[in-house]
Amino acid sequence: MSAANKNDPWPANLLVPGAGLILTGKAIAGLALGLAFTAAINALLITTLLFPDDYSTGARQAVAALTGVAYAAAQLLFAHELRSSGARLRRGQRDACLRAARASLARRAYDEALRAIQPVAALAKRDLLVAYRLAQILSALERADAAALAWELVRRLDRHRIYQPAQGSAPEPAAAGEREPRYHEGAGA
Repeated sequence: MSAANKNDPWPANLLVPGAGLILTGKAIAGLALGLAFTAAINALLITTLLFPDDYSTGARQAVAALTGVAYAAAQLLFAHELRSSGARLRRGQRDACLRAARASLARRAYDEALRAIQPVAALAKRDLLVAYRLAQILSALERADAAALAWELVRRLDRHRIYQPAQGSAPEPAAAGEREPRYHEGAGA
């Protein structure tokens, strides 16, 4: 196994359904799926190889179908878990970048705020809060053309007209208790 694939749970889940879920931290779900698949494969072996004359063709086909369903369920649930954990990781990164940018804005460290928001700047096209923070930072850095484009993006995303710049000045970061827009994964994608 190569170093790149050393920690990849896909091969384990393909060979032993449910193992991938166990390796990603979902031990109970992985164990339940593993046991279901094990029971189904044992039933398949019993009905087709050990005692085929004792079971009808329909029973053998039903057990084979059940085994296939258990295997497919293990793969699909594992894929769903990987996608969900990836989305949680991206949301966590987004939130950390926004917190760092907000703290830098509060300290008036505008270059630092721009560096803090860069990893998630691509989300500004569909994420109101990222667009708002980026517009604040660009306004504070006095990059007029980029700030104007960023505020236009905020206006387009902000259907309720809550996050708008003050006339003729760079807006300050939101106060501690002030509401900020929520980010919805996949919204406007």
